[in-house]
Amino acid sequence: GTGKTVVGLLALLSSINDSYEPALYVTPDKFLAKQVISQADKLGISWTDNPDSTDYLSSSAICVTYIHKLVNGLSIFGGPMGRRVDPVPIGSLVIDDAHACVRTVEEQTTVRIPRDHVMYNKILEIFREDIEQYSSSQLADLESHISGVVVRIPIWAWADQSSQVVEGISSYLANTLNTLNAHKDDEHLQFSWPFVKDILSSCQAIFSGQFFEIKPLCPPTDTIISLEEAQRRLYLTATLADDSILITHFGVSVSSAQKPITPSSAADIGDRLILSPLELNPLTDEISIRQAILKLADDYNIVVLVPSYRRANLWNDYANRIAGAKEIDQVVASLKTQHVGLVVLVNKYDGVDLPDDACRILVIDGVPEAIDNSERREAEILGGSDLLAQRKLQRIEQGMGRGVRSAEDYCVVLLLGNRLSRVLARPEMRERLGPATRAQLELSMDIAKEIEENNLQELIDVIKQCLDRDKGWLTVSRQLLAGVNYTEGSIEPFSSAFRRAFDKSTTRQFELACNAMNEAVNSADDDRYKGWLLEQLAMFKYPIDPPQAQHILTSAINLNSRVMRPIEGIHYQRASAGQDQASSAYNALIGRFDRHTGFILGFRELTEQLTFNVNAPDFEAAMEELGTLLGFDSQRPERDNGSGPDVLWSLGDLKYLVIECKNESESKVWKKDASQLAHSMSWFAEKYDNTCQATPLLVHHSGYHAQDATPPPGTRILDKKNLQKLRESLTQLAITLANRSSFDRADLVETLQYHGLMANEFIIRYTRSPN
Repeated sequence: GTGKTVVGLLALLSSINDSYEPALYVTPDKFLAKQVISQADKLGISWTDNPDSTDYLSSSAICVTYIHKLVNGLSIFGGPMGRRVDPVPIGSLVIDDAHACVRTVEEQTTVRIPRDHVMYNKILEIFREDIEQYSSSQLADLESHISGVVVRIPIWAWADQSSQVVEGISSYLANTLNTLNAHKDDEHLQFSWPFVKDILSSCQAIFSGQFFEIKPLCPPTDTIISLEEAQRRLYLTATLADDSILITHFGVSVSSAQKPITPSSAADIGDRLILSPLELNPLTDEISIRQAILKLADDYNIVVLVPSYRRANLWNDYANRIAGAKEIDQVVASLKTQHVGLVVLVNKYDGVDLPDDACRILVIDGVPEAIDNSERREAEILGGSDLLAQRKLQRIEQGMGRGVRSAEDYCVVLLLGNRLSRVLARPEMRERLGPATRAQLELSMDIAKEIEENNLQELIDVIKQCLDRDKGWLTVSRQLLAGVNYTEGSIEPFSSAFRRAFDKSTTRQFELACNAMNEAVNSADDDRYKGWLLEQLAMFKYPIDPPQAQHILTSAINLNSRVMRPIEGIHYQRASAGQDQASSAYNALIGRFDRHTGFILGFRELTEQLTFNVNAPDFEAAMEELGTLLGFDSQRPERDNGSGPDVLWSLGDLKYLVIECKNESESKVWKKDASQLAHSMSWFAEKYDNTCQATPLLVHHSGYHAQDATPPPGTRILDKKNLQKLRESLTQLAITLANRSSFDRADLVETLQYHGLMANEFIIRYTRSPN
C-alpha cells in the first residue's frame, strides 16, 4: 500500500535493461494480480498474463501472474513433473507480498487426501497396526472422527512402508484421473503429489479425522527449475519482525534476509489507532463491545477478521456479510465502491487490500487457528511457547496492515478475544512487533489510559477523534512515525540450519542432514522447540541408524513430553501424591499471570476452552491447565504415554481424579465411553498401589447412560450444568485475585474454599452421580 507495486514493476524494467530477462511478477492471488496490471497500465508499462507468450519471452512485456501458476507440480516453469522439455525461463522475479504467498506455497506442496477419498482408508490400512501399537486410543479417535485429533505416523513405520503409499497413489492417479470415477479433490492431488513422491523421507505424514496429509518439512520450491535458476529475485514483504520464512520457504540466503532494503522511516504507512478494549478493562463483556462497534457501522465500513466460522457465528446478529474464502474477493470489491456496513472475513489475515473508505475500522477478533494437520500437531507440541505466540503475532500484525494502504490512509484497529488481548499485554511480545506497529500501539495505549474504566462511550469518542482527523491526533501520530526507523531483518537462529537439513535429506544425504539439524537444535533456546527439532532429527537419523533414532526420541521426550515417543515407549512418571494444594496453586498462578489484567484474561481464555463446543484436544488441554492452576499435579497420560486417561489430577493425600473427556458427545453415555473409563481405572490400578484412591470422572454433556453402559463404581459426572457453574466460579476467582493488591497462601486458601475449589470440596460441588 506504500508503493511496493511500483517499485516491483520498475525493478523488473531495470532488470530487463540489465539483461536479466524475461521478467516475472508474482502475486498471492488473481485478485491482486489484477491490481498490479491496473498499476502497470497507469504507468504505461507493457504487461502480459501469459508466460508462454512471445511478449514475455522476448522481454517486450512483464508477465504478471499469481503464485499458484508458479508453484505447482506441473508448473510450466519446470515443476517436478512438468510436461515440457524446456521450462519457461525466469531471468528476474518479483514475489509480491511474500508473507501472504507462504500459505499458498505450503498448500501447493502438501498432499491432502480427505476422509471420503478411497486412498484415505487404503493408506490407513497400511499403517493401522503401527498406529494401534503406538496408541490404540488415538486410532479409535481417528475412526470416530473426533475433531482436532491428529496422529503422526511413527517415523519408523513411515520410513519402512512409505513405498506402499507411492505405489498406491501413483497407481490411483494413473488409473482414475480424468475419468468418471475421479474424486473432486484429485486435481489438487495431481498438482501436489509430484512435490513429495520422491522425498517422502523428508516429510511428515499425519492423519486426522478429516484428512490424511503428507507435508515436507520445508516447501521444496527448489524443484521448480526456473525459480531456482532465476538470476535476480526480489521479495516484497510487509515490514515484520521475523523474516525466517524467506529462508525456510523460499531458500533466501541469511545475509539477504538480515539486510532488507527498507524506507528511511516509517512515515509512509499511514495513521493507525490500535486499541484493545479487553486490556483496557478485562471485565467488559464482548457483547457490549460488539454492540458499540455496530453503532459505528452506520457511518463507516467495518471489517472484522476472525479465525474460524465458530468465531464468525458470534457476529451473526451484527454483520451485514460474513464471507469465507470463495466470497472474499466479491465482498472486498463491494467495500471499495460503496458503504456496506459491518463485514466479517473468515481466516483471512493477509493478501487483502482495504484502502481508504473500504475499511475505516478493522477488528481483529481472535488469534489465527491452525488449519492443516501438521499445524494442529505443531500447535499442540509447542503450545505455551513464545515461539508459537510469536508466529501467531506475526499473522495478527499482517492483519493489522489490511486497513492502511498508503501514507494518506488511516484506520482504527480494535483487538478482541481474550487470548489475543493476553498475548499483546505481554511487553516481550510487543517487542516482537515491527517498529512502526509497536510505536503506534504504544501511543494508542498511552491515549487509552485516559479512557475511564468500563466507559465504552469514551472509547467510541476516541475512535471518532481519529476518524474525524482531529488535528491534535494527526500531529502526534505523524511526528511519531517520522521518528521511527526500520531495523535489520530478524530471523530465528535455527531457520538456516533447518532449511539446510531439509535440503540435504531430499538428496538422501542423511548424515549431512543430521549435522545441520543438530545445529538447529543447539541454536534453539526453548526446550519445547528443541524437543520438536529432535523429533525431526530422529526422522533423518532413522534411515542410517535406527537404534540411535530411538535414543534421540527419548531425549526429545525429556525436553517436550508432547513429541513422538520412542518405539518402546517411556517409563511412566507417577503424579506426586502429597503436594500442598495452596502452595502449588500460588506458584502456578504467580508464574503464569501478571496481576490484575493477566488473572482475568487468563481465566477468561481458560473458560473459553472449557465448553462443550471445542474440539477434544483443546478441552483436554484446558482440563490439564485447570488442574495445575488449582494446585493439583496434572497430567495427560493418554497423550504422553499412549495409554491411560485423558487427564489425571493428583488431589493430594494419595487421592486422584481419573478423567475421561467426552465433551463433543451430546447424546447418551454409550457402552464404549463407559468401557473407556473402566479401562482407565484399570490402568490406574496397574500404575499405582492400593494405598492410592482414584475417583473416576466422566465429562459429558448430559451424563445419561445407555442401558448397556455400566460405569465403574464410584463414577462422577461433570455435566453441562455443573461445567457452567465451575466456569462462573473460576471467573469470580480471577476477579477476586485481580482486585487484591497482594495475596498470600492463606488468602488463596480462603478464596479457593469459598468457591469450592479445594480438593475436598471440588467433587461434591461440581460433579454428580451418574443417571
